[in-house]
This record gives sequence, C-alpha cells and structure tokens, in this order.
Amino acid sequence: MTDLPDHDAASLNALRARRLFQISSLVAVALSVVMVGYLLDGNWLIFSLLAPGVGVMLLCQWLSRRGHIDFAITLFLYALAVLVALLMWVSEGLQDVALLCFPALLIMAGLLVRARAFFLLLATMVVFLVVLTVATEVLHWRSNGYISPPFEQLRDVLTILGVSGLAV
Repeated sequence: MTDLPDHDAASLNALRARRLFQISSLVAVALSVVMVGYLLDGNWLIFSLLAPGVGVMLLCQWLSRRGHIDFAITLFLYALAVLVALLMWVSEGLQDVALLCFPALLIMAGLLVRARAFFLLLATMVVFLVVLTVATEVLHWRSNGYISPPFEQLRDVLTILGVSGLAV
C-alpha cells in the first residue's frame, strides 16, 4: 500500500495520479480489444457491459487531471469491480474468467490506495462472491449463462494477465 511520510503528500498524489493514468490507459485499451472480439462474435450483452467501462476509464483520467485523484481512484476501482461482477452474473458465475480480474484489481488497489480502502474493496469482493454463489446454488435467481468457447477464454485470460503484469 502507498505509505509515504505526510510531508511528501504532493509527491504521493503525483505518483498516484501517474499510476492511475497508466493503469486506466492499459485497462481502456484492454477493454477495447476485448470489446472488438465480442462485437465480432455478435455477443451484444457482453459488448454493452464493456463499452461503458472504456468511458469510465477516460472519466477517471479526466477527474485525476482536474485534481480529484481520490475520487478518480475510487471510481476506477469500484467501476471495474462492478463491471467484473456484472460480467460474472450474466455469464459463467464463479467459473467465468472475469473472476481473474478481482486479484488484478487488488494488485492495482495496492498500488493506489491505503490499507483501509484496500480491505474495504477486498471485503466487497468477498461479499459479492458469496451472494453470487447463494443466488446461483441456493436461491436459483440465476444460472450460469453464456459459456465461452476456449479461444475466447484464452483471449480474455491473456488480456487480464497482460494488464495485471503491466500494471505491476
């Protein structure tokens, strides 16, 4: 987590703004690449979930440049967590490759926020995964929908790994 002395607050904010710009740029590019794949496959539901994600990444960059770094980082992390949750909900649940984004988001949170915000994000993810499982297995509110073909899964996994590796 980012822990620098208080007298270095300006340096910390500049570092966090630079990291947010770099990571949100990577995510925007990755979402765009994956969107094209889903567009070509004719999967409009997943495409329509991913498209606003690119816009949110650009909004986070704009907010950061305007000096609203804390809000931009919070929006970035939670918007991506919600996007991943929605993808898992409408698709393969706990078996969806989107689940790999949660650890990647935690890595990004470790680079951008303090411990309290990090653990709040982690707790939110855990609660969602429990709700997803109960909704699927106990309450039958949802069932595992669209099953991705192997090459689509490979594309998504490689995209997630690439963004995670480059973010670190």
